[in-house]
Amino acid sequence: MWFQFPENEEIISVERQTFITEYTNNNGDRFFRAPDHFREKLVRDGGCKALIIPPEGVPDNLPPLAFPETAPGADDKVLMIQQELSNERSTSTALRAELGAALHERDQLRFQVHELTEELNDLKEKMEDQGLEIAETPGKRK
Repeated sequence: MWFQFPENEEIISVERQTFITEYTNNNGDRFFRAPDHFREKLVRDGGCKALIIPPEGVPDNLPPLAFPETAPGADDKVLMIQQELSNERSTSTALRAELGAALHERDQLRFQVHELTEELNDLKEKMEDQGLEIAETPGKRK
């Protein structure tokens, strides 16, 4: 797959792979080839432009890509695995949010228990001051 470098760039590294200018057109635009599975990172992170067809004027006698040939469908498998990873990350993010909400709710309940315990103790004190008898209260659960 062909890519166009961002302006004033002629080399880029992605996942320990370095790509250099293979063709420069009359306008000074620089182009290089890379396997399809690098497309997302080259475009999103590297600012490169992915080309559907080779750039106009590219010589026919360029050497083959300097990467070993991948098995048929390997790029599709890489894309599928990347999608699965993205789905797992989304699930993980959602679970973390749920856990955060549950922990927040737990903390609120603990605070309410603390406030009610203090209120109960205050009421017991007032009853004792008035000479009223206090019934046994259930003990804490263990």
